[in-house]
Amino acid sequence: LILSEFSSVELIGLDFSKKHIDKAKLLNQNMIDSKKLNFQIGYAENLPFQDDHFEIVISIESAQHFDPVDAFIKESYR
Repeated sequence: LILSEFSSVELIGLDFSKKHIDKAKLLNQNMIDSKKLNFQIGYAENLPFQDDHFEIVISIESAQHFDPVDAFIKESYR
């Protein structure tokens, strides 16, 4: 949905579950092929990216599950 509204952005989806990453890759293969979208295994409380890697971090229906949630907030800001 984001790519349909903002075609110039590049997105990375993150999940700690390989099963969910594999399913996301399968369902979104056309966007992955376009180099606009990628999925990666990782934890929101310890993002596997350098400082200032992202301009925006979006959490959809998940932040309440992060433990501790303040670690996710600090990582998002970083």
